Amino acid sequence: MCVLCSGLQVESPERVTEGDSVTLTCKSRCAPTDRATFIWYRNSLKILTESNFRNKLSLNPVRREDSGTYSCAVDGHTHISPAVYLNVTLLHVAGPNVIVITAASGGLFIIFIFIIIIIFIITRKIMNRPSAIHKCEDADPSTYAALDLKSRSSDLYDTLTTVHPRPAVHRSDSYENISGRSSGLLHITK
Repeated sequence: MCVLCSGLQVESPERVTEGDSVTLTCKSRCAPTDRATFIWYRNSLKILTESNFRNKLSLNPVRREDSGTYSCAVDGHTHISPAVYLNVTLLHVAGPNVIVITAASGGLFIIFIFIIIIIFIITRKIMNRPSAIHKCEDADPSTYAALDLKSRSSDLYDTLTTVHPRPAVHRSDSYENISGRSSGLLHITK
């Protein structure tokens, strides 16, 4: 026991996050004997701990509910240390909704990039493919000529005649095999 225990003070870390291991220490100017018992208070209520013989209070892991004012005293003495506020901040863990939204956004981005690449490849193939229109434009102009029947001159186009389609006529021709191999007639209908 102490002859006179004054100047008790609780030391605590400045920043504490939920899940951390926290140790509060009760410091004193006097040197208590090995049999001294320390009493811890949270929000002015006595805390029952297994380590009453030590001047340290361990909170492992610390929880949000452990926030509050802490003070200490030596059993058998009336002096209590000034209270120190322990603020336990909440550990921000991404919930399942945040993970799903992030995964969906990433998936949509990859699909969007994939579609852009496909469109780019198809466009390049179309632009590089030779077409019939390009071949005709590149052809020798003397090979092809247009015929304008209204402005034709008599010298150049005298041999041209207008052809009118005739209706189909059913004709029947008979042919005879003269080689003598077959005695039948061949009948062809057009």
